[in-house]
Amino acid sequence: TEGIQFADAEVARYGGQVLSGFGAIHQEAAQVLAENTYNRYADVVDFIGRRFDDIYRTVALESVRGSVVGYETWQEVAKNFREQLAEHGVTGFVDKSNREWNMRTYAEMVARTSTMECHLEGTKNRLLEYGHDLVKVSTHRGACEKCIPWQGKVLSLTGRTPGYPTLQEAKDAGLFHPRCRHAYGLYIDLDAAIEALSG
Repeated sequence: TEGIQFADAEVARYGGQVLSGFGAIHQEAAQVLAENTYNRYADVVDFIGRRFDDIYRTVALESVRGSVVGYETWQEVAKNFREQLAEHGVTGFVDKSNREWNMRTYAEMVARTSTMECHLEGTKNRLLEYGHDLVKVSTHRGACEKCIPWQGKVLSLTGRTPGYPTLQEAKDAGLFHPRCRHAYGLYIDLDAAIEALSG
């Protein structure tokens, strides 16, 4: 919801007409994001074992759903998830890379990452509804090595605008990793717009 509102504000700032409603594309995206978040907990599922998988899946999807549709903060999602797993005796685990996680740290990381992913997906979907394809990545101090090359870069959401790297390429290179603080906003290529008007 916040991503949609952000995209609406960006379009309005450039003089565009704002749409209304929460379209089918966003409802489908909400389900996809919930599934993606569940898949991030694969290490926990391995730890819990097959006999707990149905309980785990129910807890994970229910916990993240509130954040996906915008009525819970990432902090509330993390707390709910952690408390529900603790009721089933899960307080920590070791992942496939042999890192030890307590459920507070892991749940907060996944909840924060999922909430940001929801915001970005909402922004992307809304900008695509408006017919925009270009976005500009935010810049902030303290960015990690994976993100630094992408700060301030203009990306194509779909790949249909030649001359720009795609959002997927940036993600594949490590941008928007877990706990990443980067976002993106609408970018208007003024030279191309002027050329299109005069042509």
